[in-house]
Amino acid sequence: MKKAIILLAFSVSINALSQSKVEITKDGIINTDQVIKLDSISAKEIYTNINKYIQKNYSNPSYVAKGSIENEFISINGIKKNCVTEKVLLSNFYSDLEYYFNIDIKDSKIRITTSKLILNKKIDGSNYPTDLLNIKGSDYFKEDGSLRKQPLKKKEEIENAINTILIDIVSSIKDKKTKSDW
Repeated sequence: MKKAIILLAFSVSINALSQSKVEITKDGIINTDQVIKLDSISAKEIYTNINKYIQKNYSNPSYVAKGSIENEFISINGIKKNCVTEKVLLSNFYSDLEYYFNIDIKDSKIRITTSKLILNKKIDGSNYPTDLLNIKGSDYFKEDGSLRKQPLKKKEEIENAINTILIDIVSSIKDKKTKSDW
């Protein structure tokens, strides 16, 4: 029963974001500003659930929640470690995704604005950052608009990492679990 409820909540969250997934196109990253409708959830409950999400999912919540106005706004700044893999010759290089989401809250809806996305490629102990919001798709697309073969996996991993974080946030807002009596 619990699995069915979790699956239902996840599919509802996917549906909420399905029309506006963050995506890398030949023009750059699109859908970085999203309004998500949440049926009959007050601004106070949304704010509380986002704070619970931050407390449960981050090892240093005070570093993640950089700014907030009670029941109106929360800024989430986080890092998703080793979420993108790039194979060069016989070596794998991993990149972290640094993200900054500003969440405006109103009754029954939120607006998530992606203010910063940095891909930090790690090579020999050094970071090589790429500002994903200011790239054009030239790293991923040919001049004719067709997708380059090599970075397809990297593009998909970046999109998946961003969208998974957004889905998790929306799922946490819709989570109406009552206190368990364990």
